[in-house]
Amino acid sequence: MASQFVDFRVGQWLGFDDLKSNAKVTKNSLDRLITVPKATVIESYEEAMVRFDLSQEDIDARQKEFGKLSIFFLLLSLALFSYGLFIATKGDTLGFLMVVALTLYTLTQAFRYHFWLFQLRHRKLGCTLREWWNARINP
Repeated sequence: MASQFVDFRVGQWLGFDDLKSNAKVTKNSLDRLITVPKATVIESYEEAMVRFDLSQEDIDARQKEFGKLSIFFLLLSLALFSYGLFIATKGDTLGFLMVVALTLYTLTQAFRYHFWLFQLRHRKLGCTLREWWNARINP
């Protein structure tokens, strides 16, 4: 008689089914975020220039633009980090964490533009991070 009033299924109390489905959705989302899609068109740098109708002057202009953007985001990240240290000394922990997040975002943007600049300078599409890193260490 007591079993009619008390549900002894602890898994349903804690929502194990929901937790499992949420973990699965999160894993699938992270997999899609991390996995780089395969290129649908395999082409050389010169073929890509022809396909997108780009001249060498266009490429040179993009190189200047990417260089300036890379430096801008790097300087912005340094300014943000300095500000973060300042507000950390004032005891604003949440503000400091927000500034750290913004600093990381601006650093990713600086990397993004520098990586694109690297590919343009080396006239090679689809460079790897290892090639970028090795070129930075051994210029």
